[in-house]
Amino acid sequence: MNTLTSIFRAGISLNEKSIFQACTLGAYSRTLFYCVALLFTSFPLHTIGAESDRNQSEKILLSIDFNHPLSQHELQILSNEHVDLAKNEGPDNSNAIIVSYVGSAHGSQRVIEVLTLGRSTESAALSYNVKFSSDFQWVKGGKLHGVSSIDPISGGKKREPGNWSARLNFEHNGGARTYIYEQSVDKKWGIGESSSTHFFKKNQWYSIEILVHLNTSKNKYGSMQVYIDRELAIEHKNIEFRKYLSKESQIGKFLFSTFHGGNSLEYSPTDKSGKPTTVHAYFDNFIIRDLSK
Repeated sequence: MNTLTSIFRAGISLNEKSIFQACTLGAYSRTLFYCVALLFTSFPLHTIGAESDRNQSEKILLSIDFNHPLSQHELQILSNEHVDLAKNEGPDNSNAIIVSYVGSAHGSQRVIEVLTLGRSTESAALSYNVKFSSDFQWVKGGKLHGVSSIDPISGGKKREPGNWSARLNFEHNGGARTYIYEQSVDKKWGIGESSSTHFFKKNQWYSIEILVHLNTSKNKYGSMQVYIDRELAIEHKNIEFRKYLSKESQIGKFLFSTFHGGNSLEYSPTDKSGKPTTVHAYFDNFIIRDLSK
């Protein structure tokens, strides 16, 4: 039996020392490649994969999929009176949640839970899945989830130099629009840009990814990109999210925030008689990743 055959029959059970010894026996150049290849397959390369997995895990600031066991963040969302667990209704047939949009004089009742991230960052990606039920009504539009500073600005409140928020809107025609409270002190409501290419349809799962890059000491302006089903739907540039570049003004909160409005009855979903009614949407797989280097 030649040296090469002996080595490969031994396989990965050989330790590094014995492989080196075996390789020295094969003086012929044609065996050198195989010896080197065998060394690489025998070394504990899984540690490289483990390190990569650990680095990726450290980049995850929030992960919510509503499967058991439920985390504190998931329990907080499910504690909202308008949120229920939807077993096996997710895009992969795992658990999801269903949100009830209860029509009111203000559009629909606010479904809001503010969650603190594990740490803050200046650049992050929020992703989630959404499906608007067959009974959903766009009406005049409303809010979807986003991220914010430690102390968010929303609801027409006065701008503050260290506070901001960035969310997504659904529009009257099912369109998508950014909705940002930044540093335009002359404005009462958030600013935004609409997608000209992407429109939501009912009873269909979508993947949403929102990238938020804050302005920093090196970059005067930040940006926000929205991807729908992995396609760029909106790119919103030249945003001054904050004037104070403090840790508190970094991305530190997840805004679970969805409702119709606006702030008047004309935003409310209605039944055939014109009275406010309740409609629904499903959500799943919320993940926030740290994009900072």
